[in-house]
Amino acid sequence: MVVEKYGKAFSEMDLKEKAAHLWEYYRKPALFCIIAGILVIQLITAILSPREVNTVDITLAGKIYTEDQATLDEVTKQFKENFDAGLMVSMVDWTKSTEMELATEQRIALQITTKELDILGIPPEKFDIYLRQTGQDMLRPLDEIPECKALLEEYKDQLVIAGYNKDENFNITKGDQHVFGIKVSKIDNIQSSTLNEDLVLGITTTVKDIDKTVEMMRYLLESK
Repeated sequence: MVVEKYGKAFSEMDLKEKAAHLWEYYRKPALFCIIAGILVIQLITAILSPREVNTVDITLAGKIYTEDQATLDEVTKQFKENFDAGLMVSMVDWTKSTEMELATEQRIALQITTKELDILGIPPEKFDIYLRQTGQDMLRPLDEIPECKALLEEYKDQLVIAGYNKDENFNITKGDQHVFGIKVSKIDNIQSSTLNEDLVLGITTTVKDIDKTVEMMRYLLESK
């Protein structure tokens, strides 16, 4: 079979041409396997190794522009010192299928598995995808958390309401509607970073301290 780009059969190509051809066609599967292997190692390491424990762990992932990494590092340090909270901010475009998107998605799954994720902030479309895929297995309905009552009343115009079920054929259908998140267009208390799209903040089912987590939700939502 002639390889159109080179005008010759694969067997007739030299070593350099063969390597370029294989990389062009198998680059994505190869990168996927490499990333998957790294994540498996990270999962095993995270489970078996001692790690820093935070009262609240926060991950924000979306079109978040950080002008100065040193300033973000200082904000992260302040979150730890003032609130015993871990803060992770990732710049990722969820609308594009890239290695960064895959790695971020796998990292979030890892954080859920190791119970190192209490507040998740992602764009509305991705938030809805997680709800469709996992239902209430990953994100808690905020209207069922008594500690969130005042918060929901205060930000009632920014609530994200949804609810899905899966039938016996795994088709997704509309289910009971609950408040799963609160939409934000800026986060003033992370001075180092600017949101270039809305994020929805939700509380995961692996939340460790609901009182502290609600306190941090309020802190992230505060406007200055």
